[in-house]
Amino acid sequence: MQYVNLGKTGMKVSRLCLGMMSYGSKQWREWVLEEADAKPFVKRALDAGINFFDTADVYSLGESERVTGKLFKDLGVRRENVVVASKVNGQMSDDINDRGLSRKHIMDSIDKSLQRLQMDYVDLYQIHRWDYEVPIEETLEALNDIVRAGKARYIGASSMFAWQFAKALDTSEKHGWTKFVSMQDHYNLAYREEEREMIPLCVNEGIGIIPWSLARKLLWHGSCISRMFIVRSSAQPKWITLIKPLQRSTSNSLMMKSKSWKNPTSRTPSWGMRKIVALGLQIRF
Repeated sequence: MQYVNLGKTGMKVSRLCLGMMSYGSKQWREWVLEEADAKPFVKRALDAGINFFDTADVYSLGESERVTGKLFKDLGVRRENVVVASKVNGQMSDDINDRGLSRKHIMDSIDKSLQRLQMDYVDLYQIHRWDYEVPIEETLEALNDIVRAGKARYIGASSMFAWQFAKALDTSEKHGWTKFVSMQDHYNLAYREEEREMIPLCVNEGIGIIPWSLARKLLWHGSCISRMFIVRSSAQPKWITLIKPLQRSTSNSLMMKSKSWKNPTSRTPSWGMRKIVALGLQIRF
């Protein structure tokens, strides 16, 4: 396993991050694997040298965090040997304040996340999208206080416009608050909009990039391609035409080819796996 610094920080993370959204409760999503079925995936990842695990409070409405912490305990993982990331913003209940990036919700959420994870801190606490109803100053000051309290080592952001991320970085700089060190953005061979502004911004600011959905289902199975793109065109996208000859010439699947294609700045992709064979392929490739 290769390891890199997360952005400009001194923290080393594995080049592959295991996304934990796939593990939690089937009551949230039918395709989610519950604790017993999730354990082999976490063990396989740990055995392969993966030390970076990404979850969120909204995944299975907290059950993903609980499963993550429980499996680490069951597998005898030492807290200092893993990098654990979680997120805040999603609606957790019907309560009007149990969502978003207000100071109230952020402060309540970090404590609940740590309780579910059975941890004293998370290594990376990320805002799960932008909140248009809360001043960014309120959000950033709350996050700064969480870092100062020792409940998070670093803070990050996820999927927003580049101007919003730039505004957040500038606001933190002006106030002397803890700045975001990472951006978890939607980025893959099919969706490359991030190359226009977000990735250049991250490169300029030394922000670590954690692309999600790096290999979409449409890259895994040819039968899904037309269904995924039917709203745009009945013809297959040009990039599919370019990728398929590579598949015929090697034993690697389209999923593997999508992984081999990457922007040089894409440091640590987050992969969510529900099949052990697929996880093994990611590690070997």
